[in-house]
Amino acid sequence: KDGNFYWCDCGNVSESDLDDYAGTLICASGFRWRSIENHMGDKAFYHSDV
Repeated sequence: KDGNFYWCDCGNVSESDLDDYAGTLICASGFRWRSIENHMGDKAFYHSDV
């Protein structure tokens, strides 16, 4: 939408639900993926090889 990327932590949210949505919603004009390995302390991290 409008050249931006939208992401939320629930897959069942429609555009009409966004004003009342209580979860995490991120809107960005661009993004980059980076590996989080060795940047989150000793906790395990999850990823999928795509």
